[in-house]
Amino acid sequence: MNKKKLLIPALAMTIVGGSFAGVSLTKSYAASPAKTVQSEENSQSDAAVLKQAKLSKAESESIALKAVPGTVKGSELENENGNAVYGVQIVDKSGKKQDVKVDAKTGKVLKTEADNENEKNGEEKGKEAEKSENQADLAKQATLSKADSEAIALKAVPGTVKSSGLEDENGKVVYGVQVTGKDGKTSDVKIDAKTGKVLKTEADGNEKEQNGKEADGEQANQ
Repeated sequence: MNKKKLLIPALAMTIVGGSFAGVSLTKSYAASPAKTVQSEENSQSDAAVLKQAKLSKAESESIALKAVPGTVKGSELENENGNAVYGVQIVDKSGKKQDVKVDAKTGKVLKTEADNENEKNGEEKGKEAEKSENQADLAKQATLSKADSEAIALKAVPGTVKSSGLEDENGKVVYGVQVTGKDGKTSDVKIDAKTGKVLKTEADGNEKEQNGKEADGEQANQ
């Protein structure tokens, strides 16, 4: 009798546990198919669009080269807003990268775009050109040479010059000379490019330390 009483609760727990396991498995199975179905639908729609292509890869490249003479870097068939399109990357004769879109059905050149890399390079070159122009304008106003400014900076802060250059500081032409001192700390020495006067010497972190000391002094006074 006692054995039967013990077996009944054990069987009940097994049935309940099994039902919970079944529920959790059902949930995990119910969650994943939606994503799988969606990705399958997307791939099927892409495949359907790409089947519309009548041109070969070689033909699309030939058409692209007529639009933009140069060298083909690569090409691929793409689904662009439901249309089968060849994207052909070409390096033109000036060395710039162009992306030519060719309709894979008709062979019509839909558009020709300059690669984003060209824009980035153009922006960088523009900034460099602007910087060099500014330096040229400042150099016209400066009386001291770069070497003179570095020698003056090293007298103020003995060490090694890391870099130096002309700057416009509040309408005044100034040499900013970065010096690594004998203690290993870097200082920025500002020198008047006309008179050779040391305007200021800023060591990294000095301003913060000074502000901290001032704050401590104020608290002590209070």
